[in-house]
Amino acid sequence: MPGRAAHSREELPSIGSRLAEIRKDRGISQVEFAQRLGVTQAAVSDYDRGVSRLTAPMLLRITQVLGVSADEILGLKNG
Repeated sequence: MPGRAAHSREELPSIGSRLAEIRKDRGISQVEFAQRLGVTQAAVSDYDRGVSRLTAPMLLRITQVLGVSADEILGLKNG
């Protein structure tokens, strides 16, 4: 397709989509997750959609709330 770079490997899910999948797998709504993180539901939605980037302190908090490693959220390791 013109204007798009060819990728030699399969595209990986975004950090936001992995975060949303892990959260949903644990049965945690955006509202509940937001409360546990101390942010708004809109902020969680922005993380899920990749609109907002995760800061290191927020990533650490997310790992604690979800009980997963940062590597899993970042896609460096499977759960």
